[in-house]
Amino acid sequence: MKTIFCWGAKPHRHEVGNLFRTGAENSVLGLAEPDEIIIKLEDSKEINTIIERLKNTERYAYALSCIDSIREFKPFINKGNKEGPEDYKVKLIDFQNYEQNTAIRKYFEKAIMELGLEVKKTDYSPDQIVYNIQSISLDSFQAISDNNAFEAIFSIEPMPKFILALDMMEDEATIDISLPKEGEEIYYSGNFR
Repeated sequence: MKTIFCWGAKPHRHEVGNLFRTGAENSVLGLAEPDEIIIKLEDSKEINTIIERLKNTERYAYALSCIDSIREFKPFINKGNKEGPEDYKVKLIDFQNYEQNTAIRKYFEKAIMELGLEVKKTDYSPDQIVYNIQSISLDSFQAISDNNAFEAIFSIEPMPKFILALDMMEDEATIDISLPKEGEEIYYSGNFR
């Protein structure tokens, strides 16, 4: 499977998507950035079909005029700048196919555990799952980012950390409450519960 990026104008995604549609299934997986779409091509037959379409400048003129460039997809990888082990957030590509996504997630989880790494999975929604791979050394990070088994990775980046303490607000903070002005009447046409 090859996954490629395609840069194009935002309003014309439908036309660009039709250019890359090679079968019954939609080959457009989604957006990487507001002006970048990710397209999945399964085999050399699909690649050859796309190459022929790219040469047909008359039939696909509108879609071709929307494309700036095409390149093979590489995951977004940010090593961070922290010395020592660090937690990383990993997102996988959503292939728009439940069975395929499930199989890829299971394979990814198994491969991470075989590397001896601790991973926590967070399901934000059925389509949005984020993995927190904990305390990764630089060597472990390199093993993940270089491993061909992880071609379904969309991004790897340091896990953001937020600290919120209850004593961060000023002790004397006051909340202004709106009061009716003197001489004005307030009408309410509802039920208080």
